[in-house]
Amino acid sequence: MTSLATAPASDNSTAKATSPAASSTTQSAGGNATAADTSAVSSTAGTTVSKLATSQSASDAVASVSSSSSTSKVASSSSTDKVASSSATSAVSASKSSGLSGMTGFAKAANTTGGAGGKVVTVSTVEELQKSLEGDEPTTIKLSKDLSSANKVVLKFGANKTLEGTSEGTGLHNIYLASDKTAGNDVFQNLNFTHDDRYRANGDIPLFISNGSGYWIDHNTFSGTKDKDATGEDKLLYVGGKADNVTLSNSVFKDNEYGVILGQPDDSASAKQTYGGYPRMTIANNVFDNLDVRAPGLMRQGQFDVYNNTINNFHLGYSIASNATVLSQSNYFHGGYDVNHKSSNAGVLDDKGDAAGFKDIGSNVSFKQKSATTNWVPTEYSRTVKTPEAANAYNLANAGAGKGGFAS
Repeated sequence: MTSLATAPASDNSTAKATSPAASSTTQSAGGNATAADTSAVSSTAGTTVSKLATSQSASDAVASVSSSSSTSKVASSSSTDKVASSSATSAVSASKSSGLSGMTGFAKAANTTGGAGGKVVTVSTVEELQKSLEGDEPTTIKLSKDLSSANKVVLKFGANKTLEGTSEGTGLHNIYLASDKTAGNDVFQNLNFTHDDRYRANGDIPLFISNGSGYWIDHNTFSGTKDKDATGEDKLLYVGGKADNVTLSNSVFKDNEYGVILGQPDDSASAKQTYGGYPRMTIANNVFDNLDVRAPGLMRQGQFDVYNNTINNFHLGYSIASNATVLSQSNYFHGGYDVNHKSSNAGVLDDKGDAAGFKDIGSNVSFKQKSATTNWVPTEYSRTVKTPEAANAYNLANAGAGKGGFAS
């Protein structure tokens, strides 16, 4: 592994189901989550290394997906952070961002602004990117072209950054991003995350966020390597520790055994006490395609507002555990194992009964849960919820890198 910085760790699980259509409504609701797997996140310093170690169990089911749209507003709080990275040069212009557009959910509620109002930097090398991510000065970082590293590198990012690709989407190959100690108030848009199939270990996670408040992850594509290697413990995204006020929107996660791990991956009583309530996260209008497990995610500790997503071609969808509170609404499941047996719970929900609460409203499949039914509804923001079918159609047309505008 090469290093401008070194890497974080991950988690396991996949599933999917099919969905019906309806007209859009504005509402929110909450539900109790149950237990899924156990994992541990640890952070070690090598030339700035983040590592997540996790272990967990999940059920199976396979599916294929399409999805429609929904909009949401969010309230969230921000924080600052620093990034460790090697030096390089970058072209800086002293222009200001025009402000954010299209932001929803908890990130919006926290007034997440990223690099808005700060300097604008255009980068064309990995070294320039690393340098521009350092520190907490508000900075909008524009990638002028695809960037690739021969070996895996992990770049730490600080606070108040907007990192955006071109309007067509810009690739980061073998380039992993991880939050530094003071990270927060950061925006990631129009990025294509890819990696070699040799990076399939538990800690191989392209975007790793473990602290800070106010993150918007929007119109990105996270691609795995299941076509080259069917098994692996790598994940595509981690949001845990005490990270908070996060919105994941209009993004695509595809072609991997494991998808997304959310919340501190530790089921112990002490972890529940320390990390309970983190993160508060909005997950809306995303496509999870050809993931075996963790789609839309393994969820622990925090509060998760999950609506209008497409989950396609999966073995296992939700995994809920350790105090998680999950409100699932108008999500479109397709192509999951045994998905037509709606009362069987096969492939749609892995609930071991220790989540704080789970509730589904209007998705195109039914859920058989063991955890309590939650009455939680996010009050920090409002959102417009479409029918599963409408959301699916919207998601297939609009989710992913290169399919959206810019925050700056």
